[in-house]
Amino acid sequence: MIECLKITRMQLSDIRKYFYWCSLGDSTIRKRYELMLERKKEAEKQLKELQNSLEMINYKCEYYRIANEAGTTNLPILNDLCKPDLHR
Repeated sequence: MIECLKITRMQLSDIRKYFYWCSLGDSTIRKRYELMLERKKEAEKQLKELQNSLEMINYKCEYYRIANEAGTTNLPILNDLCKPDLHR
């Protein structure tokens, strides 16, 4: 669970707080639920950022595949490749 929370950019002090709340039992269920909703939102944001990065990397792979085969980046076809829209 610690690694999972760290991956979502959760601060160590907040991870400690989460585990403290766990040790307190049922009286902190609501707090833990709200914290997990926040982590879910952050993980979804990270997934979107990673998807955008992957789309750009895929674009560049295709760009350089074509340029590598032609031996140059000075090709009209490279200008025609559609760059991913990363502002979605």
